[in-house]
Amino acid sequence: MGTVCSGTEPSEKFVGVWTNKSNESLTIYPNGLIYYLKQWGGCRTRYKNCAARFDDDSFEFCCCVCCSLHGRLDYEVKSGPRLIVNGTVLTKEPVSSYMEK
Repeated sequence: MGTVCSGTEPSEKFVGVWTNKSNESLTIYPNGLIYYLKQWGGCRTRYKNCAARFDDDSFEFCCCVCCSLHGRLDYEVKSGPRLIVNGTVLTKEPVSSYMEK
C-alpha cells in the first residue's frame, strides 16, 4: 500500500473500541479514522485521527516505513470477534461501555 495510506470507510463490523483490557486500545470511527494507544514500560505509541484502509476482514494504517498497524478480524472464537493488530489480540467493547464516557 505504500508509505502513506489513503483512508477508506470501514464496514460496521470494524467500528467501535477494541482493547486488550491492559495496555492497548484502538478506536475505529465510521469515517475510517483511527485512534490507537499502546503503553508499556514508560513508553507510549499513539496515533490520533489517522486514516486507515479497510477491506472485508483486515485493515492497514501506515504513515512511514517504521510506523504501521496491520489488523485482521478473527471470528473463530466462541466469545465473539477478535481483531489481531500487529500480533496483539483485541476484543470489541460493548457499545454502552464507550458511549457513556
